[in-house]
Amino acid sequence: MHPLFVDWAVSGKCRLNCVHCRGVAGAELGTAEALHVVEEIAGLGPNWLLLEGGEPFLREDLYEIVERARNCGLQVELVTNGQERMDLARLRAQEARVSVSLEATGSKYDMLRKGGSFEKLVENLERLKENELLGDLIFTFHSFSDFAGVIELAHRFECGVTVLGYKPREATDPLLPKRSEYGEKLKSLCSLAAKLGVRISSDEPFFNLLASSRPSAPIVPDVEGCIFGRYLFIDADGTVKPCTFSPFSIGHANDLRTVWSEWLQGSMFGEVSKRIRRGRCAECKFLAVCGGCRSRAAILTGDLLGEDPLCPV
Repeated sequence: MHPLFVDWAVSGKCRLNCVHCRGVAGAELGTAEALHVVEEIAGLGPNWLLLEGGEPFLREDLYEIVERARNCGLQVELVTNGQERMDLARLRAQEARVSVSLEATGSKYDMLRKGGSFEKLVENLERLKENELLGDLIFTFHSFSDFAGVIELAHRFECGVTVLGYKPREATDPLLPKRSEYGEKLKSLCSLAAKLGVRISSDEPFFNLLASSRPSAPIVPDVEGCIFGRYLFIDADGTVKPCTFSPFSIGHANDLRTVWSEWLQGSMFGEVSKRIRRGRCAECKFLAVCGGCRSRAAILTGDLLGEDPLCPV
């Protein structure tokens, strides 16, 4: 079994202070170690490699990493905050696509992503579109985010929107949407997107039960249910997790093939992949096609197999 993809936070550096940021490891792999990790990733045969951060474009050897990945036959997608300088000619030559993350537009963007400039983000979006490099707008759905502005911006730039459900730091996280309102807000988002002809994809396992999802960039795979453990996340220091938001790690990327093999053979992956659940998720008629978000369940209930408290279905 191959991982669906590998999500790698290549840098812990970032000039912004975003209200929803969970942070990544401060230490980074050196160039030689990072290039070795690229080869380890290629050996697993994922469908694509996602490079993010922090801010990936603050890493001086980023283009070297991308080039090695392309030479290893990997499809490369990058996620940026849209504030840094990018060598677009080099990215075109490397056939990499770039998606840009934001939760609001105008002055609210500057409030939620402190240190950032919405004007600069729009300038970079224009440059990416002109060079045919623009992927999706990446939208983290939390209590303070403004989906309408992001959907309208995607319509302007003729790109899709990838909606990431919020994964809280703790149960009292003020950014965590209320379950009673979450489903209606997701439906409203999709209604506006449909009206404007904007493609939507989402990592929420229950998203397709509320509205249709048509992925426009390979950042969220077009598969049913939670993909916890079906892909790998690599933190900036090389720590490997079975999900970008997992509260626990399973090894180090310098021997990624062993980490992946042992994970697949472990009891935890077996229980998750067989959709063994507790609480509301266990009794839900949509268990086979959903199963709830495992990282959110682990954080909010302390049980990886527990119910997803945010699921509105």
